[in-house]
Amino acid sequence: MDFSLTEEQVLLRDSVEKYVAENCSVERHRALAATEAGFDPQAWSQFAELGWLAVPFAETHGGFDGGAVDVMVICEALGKALVREPYLHTVITCGGFLQRGGSNAQQAQYIPWIIDGSAQWAFAFAERGSDFDLANVATRATSSGAGYTLDGRKIAVLNGHCADYLIVSARLEDAVGLFIVDSGAAGVEREAFVAVDGSRGAHISFDGVEVDADARLGEPGDGLQLVREVVDHAIVAMAGETLGHIHQLLVATLEYTRTS
Repeated sequence: MDFSLTEEQVLLRDSVEKYVAENCSVERHRALAATEAGFDPQAWSQFAELGWLAVPFAETHGGFDGGAVDVMVICEALGKALVREPYLHTVITCGGFLQRGGSNAQQAQYIPWIIDGSAQWAFAFAERGSDFDLANVATRATSSGAGYTLDGRKIAVLNGHCADYLIVSARLEDAVGLFIVDSGAAGVEREAFVAVDGSRGAHISFDGVEVDADARLGEPGDGLQLVREVVDHAIVAMAGETLGHIHQLLVATLEYTRTS
């Protein structure tokens, strides 16, 4: 089996590594950890201009039809520089939900906003006592008129402190459903937090939050399967980031041993 990169993937890797080498550092990482957003919105716009946000999406939506290897190439390079911009949360995870479970209308509306960098997203799934079990969902979605009403509380929503849109898992009758929620909707309350590594997010409450019927992602009954598929792909991207972290630690350790 050939594990070598294609010419296009090498060019992609080199462009990302060149950018982060010139613009990112440990000092930048620490400085951004102290900001309210936790990342640099201007850098995010540059990611969009460079086409990185478009890589995983289909050409029909303005993307580059990139696969898992392309995503790994980007995430490993970002990981080497400890980049804080929420590529994993917005592009890979929530973008993955839209790509795999979104209707034609949802994809046409929301994916271009991810690609051009104009919208931030977060996946709200964890709940107190759920032990991060994807199927253990207490937040409720009830049918109401032409849509649904959401009630419940999600914890540790990474990037939730600044997300424009949320993808929320909720119990709908006997199944897990997924819903696109505008973070500015009535009944959405956010409590921002800072994690031990400086990452930012929010605990989010939903009190009678009304969404239209077209806010639901996927077909009835396939919500949990969709979550598992997207999380599996996000884990691959996280592995790429982790590989980048490990590489940088190895380089720093070698440099230290040569000077001590």
